[in-house]
Amino acid sequence: MEEITVGPTPVEIKRAEHNSGIHPKLVMAPAPELRQKSEPININFIPQVQDGWLVTMIEVLDACRKAGIHTNSISAPQVGIKYRYFIIDSPALSIGCFNPVITKRVGQFQSIEGCLSFPRGRFYSVPRAKIIKFHYTDILGKEHSLKLRDRYAAIVQHEIDHLDGILMDDNGLPCRE
Repeated sequence: MEEITVGPTPVEIKRAEHNSGIHPKLVMAPAPELRQKSEPININFIPQVQDGWLVTMIEVLDACRKAGIHTNSISAPQVGIKYRYFIIDSPALSIGCFNPVITKRVGQFQSIEGCLSFPRGRFYSVPRAKIIKFHYTDILGKEHSLKLRDRYAAIVQHEIDHLDGILMDDNGLPCRE
């Protein structure tokens, strides 16, 4: 798969800027706050998010990776933030998405998924659209539309589920990786 970069890559910018060394706690299921629907964020508020939420989310991703957990994404509710935002930080796709909305779904497949908010080693087989088109606003306040398929489509759907208070055990069946 060719590398996709859409808008700025806030993860790399903020990772280079922060030195706090603080490890914020990841919100774990069955915490009730994971079942709450997130609020849309006012786009004028985005500059204030860069130094708070984004750093917290990157710190959690980095801590999980250092612990040997393979992860590509995290949503704001997973770190106790009740707004519609997630980041994907992978070699092929690095984006931060405010107020994401899926506008088109095509096909279906069973996605085998883990989640940072579930105990390590717990996986679910979750039905997902094979291809999605979604809209979002980036960290600079610019609107984007992106079409994704397979793995990256499943990642976006998983993170938007978090924003809607839906966890993988709501629609999926336990399985082994």
